[in-house]
Amino acid sequence: MSPADLRKRVRYWKNQLNLRAWTIRLVVIPCKDLPDNHAQVDYRADHDRATIRIRENEPNSEYWLVHELLHLVLAGLRPDHEGYNLLEEMAINRIARALCKAHKISCPPESEL
Repeated sequence: MSPADLRKRVRYWKNQLNLRAWTIRLVVIPCKDLPDNHAQVDYRADHDRATIRIRENEPNSEYWLVHELLHLVLAGLRPDHEGYNLLEEMAINRIARALCKAHKISCPPESEL
């Protein structure tokens, strides 16, 4: 999916996930700049601002977009959002998969999650 198409999908999913108040910047970056992740989000929940980084040529880019947006939906549950939380990631993966499958969007194999 092209960066322009992915930006359109940000607008669509912001509406679907009721994140309309958020200012979300999407950055498509070279794989070498995000070697250990498919995507990443940095956010300030107190200001409703976020930056989502997705690797260029990511085959399941819309899935990873939804995944990162779900972190924003759940931001209030863990306001410090410090560190990696395995249970949160597992829940987000399941929800992202269900949403994407319902919208007929390709998902990565479960082994990649």
